[in-house]
Amino acid sequence: MQVFYFVWKSFSQLAKRKYSKEKFKPELEVFRRCNEKKSIFRRYYEMLMLGWHWWEYPWQYFIYELYRKDKNLSPQELKAYIPYFYVKNIYLPRSSRAFAPLCRDKSLSHAMCASLNIPQAKMLFEIYNNEFYNKSQDVLSLEKLQKKITDANCEKIFIKPNSGSLEAGIRVFNKNDQEQFIELKSGQALDLNLLNQMKVKGHFIAEEGIAQNSKLSEIYPHAVNTLRIFTEYDGTCRIHTAILRIGRNKDQIDNASAGGIFCLINLSDGKICGDARAYDLSKLSHHPDTQFKFDGFQIPFWDETIALIKTSVIKFRYFRFLGWDIAIGSTGSLVVEINSNPDLEIVQCVDGPYKNKLGIKNPKRDYFNSRFKLRDL
Repeated sequence: MQVFYFVWKSFSQLAKRKYSKEKFKPELEVFRRCNEKKSIFRRYYEMLMLGWHWWEYPWQYFIYELYRKDKNLSPQELKAYIPYFYVKNIYLPRSSRAFAPLCRDKSLSHAMCASLNIPQAKMLFEIYNNEFYNKSQDVLSLEKLQKKITDANCEKIFIKPNSGSLEAGIRVFNKNDQEQFIELKSGQALDLNLLNQMKVKGHFIAEEGIAQNSKLSEIYPHAVNTLRIFTEYDGTCRIHTAILRIGRNKDQIDNASAGGIFCLINLSDGKICGDARAYDLSKLSHHPDTQFKFDGFQIPFWDETIALIKTSVIKFRYFRFLGWDIAIGSTGSLVVEINSNPDLEIVQCVDGPYKNKLGIKNPKRDYFNSRFKLRDL
């Protein structure tokens, strides 16, 4: 069985190379344009070494610009950067496979947070199997649905696919002067006609937009700039890294892969450390839209946020690793989303390699491990 898993995982990562090549297209383009590369022989040797150590194509060599002359790292330092397939498909799924649907399914996650008294964005309604439901899972008539939209005490309504952790499929509706919610990109109104079209297309949840803390709006006002906090629980709670994700270009979503930028936060005092990074690996000392300086900015309600994370991690103690998306409102912190299989790309970009932090010794040994389902591959 162990040999079977080794072969299956090996072929799985080979099959996903096309997807990875597309995902890391910006990083590959930066590599092509770079004029400060190491010699071709050294690059070949280092990539071969990383591929043998992690048993997969070394995309991390491009993601973290390890090919640059100024990245004069030892073999052990190079190996400390964890590659994408290993962490997403082998390491993290092993730690939480039995409970992963609680995070992957936003409706289940919302219900669990509500039952555990974890503050979160208000869910207005759910669209599932050609019906509309409230947060108590009672069927909503069209009249009650319309009333929920009309009475929503917010400036934005977000409609999200029930599964998935990226920005794809999220629709944002802004309240206009006529008290209607309109999607700026398409000009469509959030009305019964549109919702009746959406209900045959899949499973969605609608949430009230969070009124962002005014301090964070000074950085960028068009999106809720969320924290991504990476935690580990093995009897005690450890917070490994905190990052502030920030939108730009008037986009209403802060995801780095959607063009946003991200900053490392000092865990001890809640202040931004140094410059921001973009998904194309560029560094920014000031926000390109607002000219706000990043370094030294104090995250509001930082102590309260850390306290919320620590209590919430214990309540979600079934998971060893979690990525918490946290919004800071006018009165405190709210949980936006919980990720049982969070990406480590932006984390390692700003906080350095993670292999030693996660206690990984021999990656190849995990290829023989059968403690998770084949669907994780």
